Amino acid sequence: MSTELEIIQNLEKGFQGFSETISKKVDEFSQWKVSIDEELKKGIVRPSLMVADDKALLFAKWFIDQVIHPKAGMTGSTGPEGGYLVPEELLPEIIRLIEKYGTLRRIARIIPMRSDTIQVPAAGAGAVTVSWKEIGGIVESSATNLLARRTLEAKTAIGVMSVDNNLFADATVDVGRYLMDLFAEAIAGAEDEQGFAGSGSPFTGIANHGDVNEQDSGSAALTYVHVIATWSSIDEAAMTDEAVWIMRLATLAKVIGVVDSNGRPIFQLDPTGKAIGTILGHRIELNKKVPANSLQFGNFRYFLFGSRQKMEVQKSEHVSFTSNETVIRVIERISEVIGIGSAFARRINIG
Repeated sequence: MSTELEIIQNLEKGFQGFSETISKKVDEFSQWKVSIDEELKKGIVRPSLMVADDKALLFAKWFIDQVIHPKAGMTGSTGPEGGYLVPEELLPEIIRLIEKYGTLRRIARIIPMRSDTIQVPAAGAGAVTVSWKEIGGIVESSATNLLARRTLEAKTAIGVMSVDNNLFADATVDVGRYLMDLFAEAIAGAEDEQGFAGSGSPFTGIANHGDVNEQDSGSAALTYVHVIATWSSIDEAAMTDEAVWIMRLATLAKVIGVVDSNGRPIFQLDPTGKAIGTILGHRIELNKKVPANSLQFGNFRYFLFGSRQKMEVQKSEHVSFTSNETVIRVIERISEVIGIGSAFARRINIG
């Protein structure tokens, strides 16, 4: 049995080791803090260290000092469209807000684009093959799978807004939040309109894509049979919990009144609060860019969203000169392509 002295000695050793560990961590933290302080003195800001208010204030200062009232000696980076590039450390916050106000970018498969045109796998069920190789055997590749690709070609999206010049008197957190919200709402609306209702100029959305399964209600009231027909018309590989319904609020009002063959409503509130509700177990996304009197259903893993990951800002003080406003243009280059049309369905002319 250990004596009391041995127990005390063991405790002292353990405490000494613990103290050494704490001292080491304190030294590491001190060195880290010194490096951060030096970066701040040089004007370098780490996005991971900024809270939402910090980002809003930094955005307001950048926007006013470089875009609205450029100060002497301050020159920001410019993009291919000739506008001021939104700083890289602030772009993720704008993207986060776009996902908040919009739908498509949040649910589509995002493809970073290093150039204006790239080719990517269509993400279909046959995009990747698995073969079993015997010892000494040869595995042959499938030419069909190698050709299952889609071309992403970046196009210029422009959001335009008018802002009262009095707003630019001071760079504050509230001004930053307001401007970032404006930017995000403008871009989100443009992206969603092309994805859900685009007619080919520049992108073809679900409402007009020739490979998307379509059912026409002929102005008849929506029924359970209609919903089942639309739900069951997408490819089996796409029928996962990621498949979602997209519609306007007015269309949802019609869905709420539909019951199944046992008289039970097909619309169910989402108990988690993460979505407004579900239909046949799939969540509902409301979006006013979906054509009226229609609904869309599909798995957006098969919707390819290409992003050049840059955003520009331009201004004009002349268009709204008499109203003391500055017209702001927000510019980004993106691409939207439906990878597999059979992963989506649409029902039109709902009465």
